Amino acid sequence: MQSDSSSQQQTQAPQQQEQQPLQKAIRILSLDGGGIRGIAVAKILQGFERKTKKKIHELFDVVVGTSTGGLLAVMMCVEVPETPEDLIEGTSEEEKELVKRRKRHVMLKKELNLNNEKVLTAKQARKLYFMKAGQIFHEEHNLWHQLTDRFKPFEYLNHWLESKYKGGDGLERTVRDLYLDNDFAHAKTCVGVVVNERNSHKTMLLNSTNAKIREHHNYHNHLSLPQLVRATSAAPTYFDPIIVRHPSSKEDNNNEKINENVKKNTDDKDINNNNKNQNENFDENCDECREKSKEERSEEILEDCLEADCEKKTLVFEDGGVTCNNPSIKAFQYARNLLQLKGYNPLEYQFQVYSIGTGAAKGEDLEFKKANEKIKGNGIYHTAFKRLILPAISDPFQIRKSSRETDIRMKRILRNFEKLGEEKIKQQYFRLQFIVDDEKDLDKLDSSDESFMRKLKRYGKEFRETKIFKEAIEALNTEVDRPKDLVNLVPIFGFLE
Repeated sequence: MQSDSSSQQQTQAPQQQEQQPLQKAIRILSLDGGGIRGIAVAKILQGFERKTKKKIHELFDVVVGTSTGGLLAVMMCVEVPETPEDLIEGTSEEEKELVKRRKRHVMLKKELNLNNEKVLTAKQARKLYFMKAGQIFHEEHNLWHQLTDRFKPFEYLNHWLESKYKGGDGLERTVRDLYLDNDFAHAKTCVGVVVNERNSHKTMLLNSTNAKIREHHNYHNHLSLPQLVRATSAAPTYFDPIIVRHPSSKEDNNNEKINENVKKNTDDKDINNNNKNQNENFDENCDECREKSKEERSEEILEDCLEADCEKKTLVFEDGGVTCNNPSIKAFQYARNLLQLKGYNPLEYQFQVYSIGTGAAKGEDLEFKKANEKIKGNGIYHTAFKRLILPAISDPFQIRKSSRETDIRMKRILRNFEKLGEEKIKQQYFRLQFIVDDEKDLDKLDSSDESFMRKLKRYGKEFRETKIFKEAIEALNTEVDRPKDLVNLVPIFGFLE
C-alpha cells in the first residue's frame, strides 16, 4: 500500500508541474541608430536566428528602430512584394522608369537569394548593407568639396551648410528597388520607426498599427517604405529632411527646400452652419429628423476640424536619432498600448526588452563611469576642451550620451513597473552593446570601405560570445505565453504613439 501511495505521489508531481500556466510575456526588440554600424547589429540578430531557429519577426511581438535600426526593422519584419508582371516599355519617362524598377527588383531579389522567402533574414539584411553601402553613401563632390574635405574643420562646415548626401536618392532607391512602393500594411509583426518632426520638435513613432487607419488626418502614417526609411534616417548634415504634406495640399510631396515661413494657419471654417435649411425634406417637428441632422452635423464638424488641423501642418521629418537614438522607451510604450488595445492587462505581463546598441568604446560602460571621472589636468582651458570642445567634435548631437541616458531610464521604468502589479512580475531587460577596438570607429557612420565593414561584422560575431548575449538567447528559448494576433489590431479611438 505504501508503495502504491508513493507511486501516486510521483505521478501527481509531474502532472502538477504540467498544469502550471506559462509566464505571460511580450517580447520587444529595440534597435539603435548608427549608420553603417548596423552591420554589427545585423550580425548579432543573425545569432538570434541561428540559436533559436526562428526569424526575427517570429521571435518578437514589437520591433522598433531608429535610423539604421529602422531600416533593419523594416527589412526583417515586412514582406518583400511579389515581382510585378512584365511591362511593355512605353514612350513616357514614367513607363520607362517602371520597367527599369522591375528589372532592378528582380535582380536584387536574385542577389539576396530570395526564392520562396517573403521576409529577409538577418544574414540577408547584412548582405544588403555590403551590396548597397556604396550606393547609399554616394557623394557627388564638387571642386570646393574636393579641396576642403581633406581638412576636418572645413568638412564639418561644408556638411552643416549643405547635406553630404543631398536628397538621399541612394538610400531611397535601394529600399524602393526591394519593396517598391509598399507600406507598413505588409508587416508580419508590430513594427515602428522613430522620426523627429522638426517644426514641432516632437519625437514620433510611425508604426504598422497606425498605418491601418486610412483616414486623411492620419496621412503621416501612410508613407511608403522608401519614404519611411528616408524619414528615420535623415540625419542632419548627412541627408536632407523629408517633407510630408496633407494629401489635399496643392503642393507636391517632395523634398524641395524647406520654407521656414510656411503658413501654418488656415482660414477658420464655419463649422456651426445649420444644415437644416439646406435639407428640403427636413421637418422641425420630427424627432427622428432632428436627431439625424444632429449626427450629420457632428460628423461634419469632426471631419472639418481634422481636415483643417492637417492642412495647416507641413511635417518635416528628420532622423529620430536627433532626439531618440535608443528607442527602447518608445518600444515599451508601444507594446503597453497594444496590450491595452487588445484587452489585456499589461501588469499581468513580463516585458522582455532586448535593446541593441551600435557600439561603445572600451571603458565606456552604460553607467556613465566615464562621464563621472575627474578630469585629469589643470587649467580652465584643459577643462573646457575636455568637457565642451571634445564632445562637440566626437558626438555633436549627443547621440551616444542620450542612448546611455535612455538605457538608465529604461531600467528605472521597468523597476517601477514591477512594483505596480499585485504579482510583482520580474521584468527582463537586455542591453546588448558591442565594444569597438578603436574609438574612432564610432565616428564612422557612412563608411563604405569594405575592410571597415568586415571589421564591423567581426565586432558583431565577437559579441555573440559574451555572457549577456547567451543570457538573452536563454530567455528567447524559454517558452512563454505571448499575446495573440497583435499585428492585426486596428485602433478605433486615437492613435498609438
